[in-house]
Amino acid sequence: MTQDLLLAPPNTRGASIAPRVIKRLERKIQDEETPLISKYITWCNLLEFVYEGENLLLGNETNQDLKMCHHTIIETSIVLGEALLSEENIEEVLSNVGCTRDDFKAKIEILRHKDRIWHGDLTSEKAEDILKDVFGP
Repeated sequence: MTQDLLLAPPNTRGASIAPRVIKRLERKIQDEETPLISKYITWCNLLEFVYEGENLLLGNETNQDLKMCHHTIIETSIVLGEALLSEENIEEVLSNVGCTRDDFKAKIEILRHKDRIWHGDLTSEKAEDILKDVFGP
């Protein structure tokens, strides 16, 4: 059964993250009437849900509902970030918040890596092998 809430205790902050909140953020970003700076800030707020989901997944990696919700939030964040990046005046907005186009692209790329690490085929063993190859034993 799918839970109404993305996360429930043992959330250390005692709060839960509801999928409807994510949908509300998504609608705000997609709304043509919303100023671009508000869209960017809303997208940054969406990233907080990604990080919160990761905090809750630590030690609870087998919770499939939690994993599915986290995966959906990451995918949504990537798609919305790419849409924002294609906005005509995004350079000006990014400049106003002390961010560059490359910084923003890097944030989106980090989300792709997070998705692969948490929900793809990059296991802990593979990650250790990669680190050993790069840094040695």
